[in-house]
Amino acid sequence: MTNTDKNPARDLARAMPPAPTPKQIKQARSAAGQTQQQAAALVYVDGRAWRRWESGDRQMDAAHWELYQIKVIGLTPRK
Repeated sequence: MTNTDKNPARDLARAMPPAPTPKQIKQARSAAGQTQQQAAALVYVDGRAWRRWESGDRQMDAAHWELYQIKVIGLTPRK
């Protein structure tokens, strides 16, 4: 394999939107009127994971962010 060969996984990773900031996560949850536990349940994680995302201890991945937006604000998934 040469350096000029395409790498589909790398191309997909580059196409992903950036991860949200802790401030964006908290603002979205607050605007939806949800507790951290309620928001976490929507994206199938525990409350501890959500708290870590909001505090900045961990970075929320783009897939969880997109899922949250779809469920809360009815965002149409990207194609």
